[in-house]
Amino acid sequence: MNLKIGLIIYFITVMQIFHNCIFAQNNFLIFSSKNAPFPSNRPSNITQDRDGSYWVTFYPEYLGGSYVGGGLTRFDGVNWQVYTKENSPLPTNQVNAIAVDSLGRKWIATDSGVVKFDGINWTIYNIRNSPLMENSIWNINVERDTIIWISSYSTGYYKFDGLNWFKYNKSNSPLYSDKTNFVVIEKSGIKWFGADYSPLFSFDGTNWQLHGKYPFAPGPGGFANPDVRSMVIDKNNVKWLAGPGYWGSGIPRYFAIAKFIDTNWTIYDSSTIGFQPYLNYSGIAIDSNNIKWFTDWKNGLIRYNDTSFVLFNQTNSPIRKSNCIIVDRFNNKVFTAELNEQSSTGEYLWGVVFYNENGVVLTSVKDRPPQPSQFYLFQNYPNPFNALTTIMFSISNSGLQNKDNPGVSKIESNQHWRVTLKIYDVLGREIATPIDEYKSPGRYEIKFQSETLPSGTYFYQLRAGTFVETKKMIIIK
Repeated sequence: MNLKIGLIIYFITVMQIFHNCIFAQNNFLIFSSKNAPFPSNRPSNITQDRDGSYWVTFYPEYLGGSYVGGGLTRFDGVNWQVYTKENSPLPTNQVNAIAVDSLGRKWIATDSGVVKFDGINWTIYNIRNSPLMENSIWNINVERDTIIWISSYSTGYYKFDGLNWFKYNKSNSPLYSDKTNFVVIEKSGIKWFGADYSPLFSFDGTNWQLHGKYPFAPGPGGFANPDVRSMVIDKNNVKWLAGPGYWGSGIPRYFAIAKFIDTNWTIYDSSTIGFQPYLNYSGIAIDSNNIKWFTDWKNGLIRYNDTSFVLFNQTNSPIRKSNCIIVDRFNNKVFTAELNEQSSTGEYLWGVVFYNENGVVLTSVKDRPPQPSQFYLFQNYPNPFNALTTIMFSISNSGLQNKDNPGVSKIESNQHWRVTLKIYDVLGREIATPIDEYKSPGRYEIKFQSETLPSGTYFYQLRAGTFVETKKMIIIK
């Protein structure tokens, strides 16, 4: 009888463990070269566009004495589309990173310059046709609307507003290093700069500030090395960073996670995490529950809930190590990882992994309801300007009233709004009316020319239904 009870308890325990393992595995959705047309086994970066598609960049991989493959892919939830230099205007298959601006344009960092792709047209910026001093671009970040920050491999940072270029490096700023990693922009507009061989800097548009010369405490031996490889800002405006503390014999020997609030640093290293982390570039994301996720290129994937650290690795998940990570609109953690699975040649496969504690949510872009544009007036660019500037705005399909007839909804007025865009001087006098017409929901942009206007401050105002917004622009001649 006791033996029977013992066997029953054992069976229930085994089934419970089996159930938990299956449940955990079902929280992962994995794509690799076995079930997706990856252009190589080296995914490098990932982002999601405003339509919900995932864009994954790839490095070439070294096979048979040469580098082959690499490029860019788009995944709409069902189908994968591959872009390479062989089938598109991409100038190279060495694609390092990608970002998406507010107009949905993809900005692609490559070893042959910066590539802009609007879904139809490809534009390439390199040392031959722009102020870029090198073609090796490491990362791209988007600031408000369509201002692009470019992190180069060895010549500093570049800012591009669509017309004008600005350069920031050791020669014209307090920055310690031109070997750059990222620019993170907080809601206030302050920019945060991370680079190799450099501490963290911030820039408010006028003043630079250094934040802790060596934020990552050096370990025993070697020499202090304040690399800042990755950074995100959480909903409480707390900065989270990752990087190595020191190097020995050319190898990073010490890594740490840092939390930065005002002027206070908190360091999480092997003594607090419980193991030695190996943290990577583009390697931090924060989900909708304010849980922090850190990619680790040796141990797996690290989860931190402000209380304890949990490591996902080959013992409790399908992955062995991870690289870059984002959190999508469904709160899926989407990251690139080395899988606990080998190819026919014995090489461990890399893949794009979706993870969600409550089950992965993934739908086809074509099955999703269209995301309506918001009523919004963007800041003109460039600003200040001389003769020509661009003004962008979006018209929503939300239920604002038609101002010409408050009792008539947008739908009842054939999906069109009467839209006016007017320019005023500082005395409130109307100077010009670039737009006065009916428009359907969507995004628009106009070029405003100021040849006849003197230098000074002006205002442009958008009206659409009951929506009214005004912004300031400056003309300098």
